Amino acid sequence: GAKLVLSARREAQLEEVAAECALIATGSDQPIAARILPFDLSGPMAELPPQAHRAAELWGGDSVDVVVHCGGVSSRSAAVETDLEVDARVMNINYFAPVALSKALLPRMLERQQGHIVVVSSVQGRLALPYRTSYSASKHALHGFFEALRAEIADRGVKVTLVCPGYVRTNLSLNAVTGKGVPYAKLDASTAKGMEPDDLAARIVDAVVTGRDEVTAADLTARIAIVSRALIPRVLTMYMAQRARKQYRSEEAALEAEETASS
Repeated sequence: GAKLVLSARREAQLEEVAAECALIATGSDQPIAARILPFDLSGPMAELPPQAHRAAELWGGDSVDVVVHCGGVSSRSAAVETDLEVDARVMNINYFAPVALSKALLPRMLERQQGHIVVVSSVQGRLALPYRTSYSASKHALHGFFEALRAEIADRGVKVTLVCPGYVRTNLSLNAVTGKGVPYAKLDASTAKGMEPDDLAARIVDAVVTGRDEVTAADLTARIAIVSRALIPRVLTMYMAQRARKQYRSEEAALEAEETASS
């Protein structure tokens, strides 16, 4: 069986997921029990370590066996049009928050010589997309920290797994922030065609069970781009520049159409 602690900002949605876990467990020989711990990753960093300790205490213990960092926010804006406060907000949620929570849990994991830290990153932790500067930077930072951490604790019984999804059919683009920090509020076509969250969840579970260091759950195009970055970086640079030009022209055309319609 499993004892889960579910965390996110919205308590009502956490309650719904906890109820689903209980329903799944009904009649199963592998019982699942879930408790909730609502908190916001965008809050003050000093408030996050106590939340990590509360997660363990919810089940009367002092440790967590597996932590899955899957909270995050994306961005949609050109670098020159992005306020520095937006860069900092994205970095705090996507990078500093999982680092703070991991550092709070790590000492006890190392003491027990047991534990698993799972970080849901992105293929953008391996290659940077134009008009995603804040998001790409935060995911690259995740890889830098957790790959180094994996090496540091390789002989101490604690595993680190990085998960690199491509497009997943979630609200990520709807909740993304623009350069001024307001919601993007659009569903990208690529996101709408992305893999189902349940499929990604199955890949993550398999990675935990098998103890894999990294999982890339993306289409062939993304996989080729990642390999190209290592083998033929100039070709990838040219491809990304072409992608940026295409998006720029598309946004200019949309803006011109809006101005024409309002005149």
